[in-house]
Amino acid sequence: FLESFAAALVGWFGVQEKAYYGVYIFRCEGRVMHMVQHCCALVTYYALIPIADGAVAMKAVSGKPVPLSQTFECLLTLIWAYFGVMFGQTCVFALEDLFKRSWVIIQDTLVAASISLSFSPLLCVLFVGI
Repeated sequence: FLESFAAALVGWFGVQEKAYYGVYIFRCEGRVMHMVQHCCALVTYYALIPIADGAVAMKAVSGKPVPLSQTFECLLTLIWAYFGVMFGQTCVFALEDLFKRSWVIIQDTLVAASISLSFSPLLCVLFVGI
């Protein structure tokens, strides 16, 4: 909830800029709300690592690794692609907000990739439902 609250404050007090693909980016004069927002997102991304590692490293009663189904391997691939791009996007925006610089090419590339990967969560739900 803290990340959403920080993002709401950035949106409320920030200046709206139009970025690549019509995505809107909000910038504030201060850095505190931006950093709270980005740090909360990074904590969330880091918390996903032990969850995915635990699912892959799970062992059977015999001590051997449990084989993963094709569906689960597809889910892990989509999850790593989606959150990898989101992690990169968060890092670029955090560095831009921290140092007040702009890396337009990297930012636009990650925004385009995140728009392309926005169907990944929907596909994951579809794979689990089948």
